[in-house]
Amino acid sequence: MQMSLSTDDLASYVARQLAAFFPDASDVAGTLARPVERAVERAERCFSRINLKYFNDDGTTRFDHLHTDQYAVFLYLLSNTIFRADGDPRIAAKVYALNKALHGVEGENATAESWRSRSLTSARP
Repeated sequence: MQMSLSTDDLASYVARQLAAFFPDASDVAGTLARPVERAVERAERCFSRINLKYFNDDGTTRFDHLHTDQYAVFLYLLSNTIFRADGDPRIAAKVYALNKALHGVEGENATAESWRSRSLTSARP
């Protein structure tokens, strides 16, 4: 897949956005590498089936973090990936809230309330 940022740079980019939107002194940069990689794989599978030049052009799947439709899908997949992999529910909720703040996107199956209730029952020190 042709990407505007490498997966490492994308993880850094998301971490910086989370720090800017949620300045609670928690550092998520080290925990995003694998979930970002997995979310990119999931996005590639989705985008490869979309016959629009900004998603899939002549068999080349594209992902540009500045393309807001693509980035909204990616953030949803990232929050869902973290949630489904039993990652830190607070990070999943932050990614979800970031997507909602940037794009007004509300997830269909996994809501912030489910992440919030999960984080309250499994709070980590």
